[in-house]
Amino acid sequence: MAVRIENTGTQNWNQMVVYVNDTPPFTFKVTVAAPAVGAAVNIPLASFAKKDGTRFNPTATKVTQIWVGGGGRDFQSFNASPLSR
Repeated sequence: MAVRIENTGTQNWNQMVVYVNDTPPFTFKVTVAAPAVGAAVNIPLASFAKKDGTRFNPTATKVTQIWVGGGGRDFQSFNASPLSR
């Protein structure tokens, strides 16, 4: 299970910070290289962790909200939506 982030903008980012299920910085976080314009990155849910080291458990907890920002950009909130199969 993963969070998929697509860069649908017109600029490349150097890095991005992604939070799930609460308001930053009090929730599960991961910092990754941002995808280039038109590209996407899949981030495994098990890679998200809180400051105290607690890992996100995707088998026990559903993703409800995603925050994306960092690299000099403001954070934006998105509602999580399951992938179509």
